[in-house]
Amino acid sequence: MDIAKLPAGGSIPSSSKMNPAIEEAAQNVTPPEQTELKSVESDSIRMFVNTLPPLSRAEREESSKITFEGYNQAKAGVRGIVSNYKEALSTIRKEEPDLLAKKWDIAVNSEDELIIKTGGAGISASEVQLLAEVFDTEEVKKGLKDLQDGVIRMTEANYQSELNTGSAAHYNLDTESAALVISAREILDGLAHNGPGREFSLWSTLSNQLVKNGDAFLKPETKNLRFIEVEV
Repeated sequence: MDIAKLPAGGSIPSSSKMNPAIEEAAQNVTPPEQTELKSVESDSIRMFVNTLPPLSRAEREESSKITFEGYNQAKAGVRGIVSNYKEALSTIRKEEPDLLAKKWDIAVNSEDELIIKTGGAGISASEVQLLAEVFDTEEVKKGLKDLQDGVIRMTEANYQSELNTGSAAHYNLDTESAALVISAREILDGLAHNGPGREFSLWSTLSNQLVKNGDAFLKPETKNLRFIEVEV
């Protein structure tokens, strides 16, 4: 991925009782030496087998608090710039309509400067400049910063508290890595077209982006959490 830097200018509720078939499978599983956290395409579901000491109630509550503080910050950030995004797309549609079908994205760096992420070949310097012109505003940069900072906050939750592969708690992100992992464009597109029959889930989208793009940023501790497949 190419990045153009511009000059300065809840946790999801889980049942207290496990499905008997899953519980039996979990009791009989022999954890592998190493778990690879990748998508599994089969008629099965995935579940973690926690091989570590259980968390206290206070630890679980604190972890949930951190998760939702971060999520709410991320949500407020992107929702606050949906109208800006729509206006930017309208300008792009008039001036460079082919650009809408190309691979690009937006984020901010650690200096809160806008960066344009591109898919490599196919986007010209003039198109990158147009993206910079329509998105390099204080409102957009603040919204992107809140999105990234919110997800980073979510990663500070205890990784044992969120037993699913899309949980931010399993990743170790900073501003630069969050800019690589998170697709603000995908999120803003979803929110811009949200409505009856096309409901958009920010939670699910963030989880999917972490699974798809975050392998390099998994916490080392996550290797102590194993998951198994259970046929359904």
